[in-house]
Amino acid sequence: MNSVSDANTPIEGGVPTEEDSEVHGASSGADEYFSALNRITPWATYLLLVINLAAFSLEALWGGTTSSTTLWRMGAESRDPVLAGEFWRLITAAFLHVGPMHLAMNMWALWVLGPFLERVLGITRFLSLYLVAALGGSLCSMLFGGHHLSAGASGALWGLMAAQFALAFRAGDALPAEACARVRSRGWQPLLINLIYSFTPGISMSAHLGGGVTGGLMMMSGLLTSRLNESSAELELPMPDDHPLADSAKRPGMLTGLVLLALPVAALGVAAWHDQPWELLHAPPHHRVILPGDLLSIEIPTSLTHVRKASTMANGVSDVVYGDLPRDPFVVEVQTKLLDRELSGEETAATLEAIRIEFTKAQPPKGYTADGTTQIVKQGAVSSVHSSYRAANGAKYGQWITLSGRCWMRLIVATSAEVPNAWMTEPDRIIGTLQASAKQ
Repeated sequence: MNSVSDANTPIEGGVPTEEDSEVHGASSGADEYFSALNRITPWATYLLLVINLAAFSLEALWGGTTSSTTLWRMGAESRDPVLAGEFWRLITAAFLHVGPMHLAMNMWALWVLGPFLERVLGITRFLSLYLVAALGGSLCSMLFGGHHLSAGASGALWGLMAAQFALAFRAGDALPAEACARVRSRGWQPLLINLIYSFTPGISMSAHLGGGVTGGLMMMSGLLTSRLNESSAELELPMPDDHPLADSAKRPGMLTGLVLLALPVAALGVAAWHDQPWELLHAPPHHRVILPGDLLSIEIPTSLTHVRKASTMANGVSDVVYGDLPRDPFVVEVQTKLLDRELSGEETAATLEAIRIEFTKAQPPKGYTADGTTQIVKQGAVSSVHSSYRAANGAKYGQWITLSGRCWMRLIVATSAEVPNAWMTEPDRIIGTLQASAKQ
C-alpha cells in the first residue's frame, strides 16, 4: 500500500525452487515434491496479475496512473470516504498502482511469491490469504496511516511473505521436512529486507505490517493448512481439493476460486460506477450556480456543484467552496461581499489597480511560489486582478478579484498536481462566466 507520492514494493527472495535441492543437498524426496509441485499451473496468480494489469490500463486511460483524482475515483484507500461507507476501497486499493515502476515491482513480487503458495495451499486458500491480507493492510493504513490517499498490492504481498515464512513452522503435512527447513533458512530474508525498506520516506509502514501480520496469523492459526494431508501415494504431495491434480474435486475448487476473484473485480466496478472516472476524459458539462446574496452567478463543472463548505466571515464576506480534492481535479472557492454603493467605471478601474499593487507586494500562500506576475486580465466582459501560484508538487492556486455592480468577488481555484488534459482550461474560463443577476 502506498500514498500517491509513495513507492512500496516488496523486495523478493527466499522462495524454494527445484534448483535449491542441489545447493542444500536435499533428499530425493524433496526433489520429487518440488518437481511435482511445479507441474501445477498457478492459475489464480496469473489471474491476479491480469486484474492488476487491467486496472492499471484503466488508470492510464482515465486520467493517468499518478493522478490523485483518477486513483480516488477508481477506489484508492483514504480514511474519510471509508468511514463514510465506501468500504470497497479496502479491497480496490490493493489492485491500483501509482506509476509503471510501482506496478512492475509489485507484479514481479507476486510472480515470484504467488506460484509456490498457490501450489501448496490450492487456489481457494491462496486467494483467501491474498484478499484477507490485502484487507488487513488497508485497514491498518486507514487506522494508523493518516488521511493520505493510498494504493498498491504491498499489504497483500507482505501477507504472502509472512505466510510463506510461517508455513515452515506450521506446515503440518503440507510440506516435507526438508522443504520446511529450506523455507526456515531463507524465508526470513525478504521479510527483513522489506522491513528495513519500509522505513523509506513516503512508504506506508502501517499497510506493510498490517498485511504481514494478517498473513502470518492466518498461516499460524492452521486455517490454511488444515486437511492438507491428502497426499499422492507416490510423490507424498499434498493435494487440496481445488488443485488441478485432484481431479475428484477439481470443479468445486476452481469455482470457489473464480468467486473469490470476482470480489475485487466487482469492487472495482462499484468504485467506477460510484465516482465515474471516465468523466475525466472529456471537457466537463457546466452548471450555473447562484452565489450567496443572489446578486452574482458563475458557471462551474457540474460534478463540482456539491457545496463542501458555506460560511460567513466576521467582516461580512460570504464564503462557499465547491468540489473536493482529490475526488475533483480542482476546487472552486468564491468569496463575495456587498458594497455600500455601485462604483463608477473609473472607480472600478482605480480599485482594481490598487488591489493589483497590494497583491504584488503580498507573500504567496504557504507552500506556494509565485507563478508569473499579478496583473489585471479580462475574460469575456469581466476585468479582474489575477495572480497564480505553484507548489513544488505541481499543484496550482489561482485567484481572481473583481467588482461587479455593488458586489466585490474573489474567486479561488486550487488544482491538484495533475489536471486531466480535457480540464486544463477550466480554471481560467470560470471568471469569464460571471454574471450579475436582475436584483442588481
